[in-house]
Amino acid sequence: PGRRAFSTASSDDGNGLPGTEHGGRRLAIVFTCTVCDTRSAKKFSEHAYRHGVVVVRCPGCGNDHLIADNLGFFEDDWTLEDMLRARGDSVETLDDDNLAEGVDAELLKRLVEG
Repeated sequence: PGRRAFSTASSDDGNGLPGTEHGGRRLAIVFTCTVCDTRSAKKFSEHAYRHGVVVVRCPGCGNDHLIADNLGFFEDDWTLEDMLRARGDSVETLDDDNLAEGVDAELLKRLVEG
C-alpha cells in the first residue's frame, strides 16, 4: 500500500507551507453556475489566481468550476477572465480603486443579481 505524508505544522510557524500563507490581496468572483443557475460569490487569493489553480464549488449543486489554471493541471495557462474575453463576453472587474471612486449602482446590482 502507498504511504501518505502530511504535516501538522501551523500556518504561522514560519515554515511557509504552500497554501497556508495568509495575507496578500484577496479577489472575489460573483458568478452563476452553468449547471444549476445558482448565483454565488467566492473569495480566493490573488496569488492563487495569478500563479496557481483556483477551483470554486457551487453551493447549489456542488459542481466544481475552474477559475484559473496557471500550473497546467487542467488547461495550459488558462483563466476564466481570458476565456470570457476571447469568446466576446464582457468582464466587469472591481478593485480598491473602483470602490474608492464609487461603483455605479446599476453595475453592482447586475454583478450581484446576475
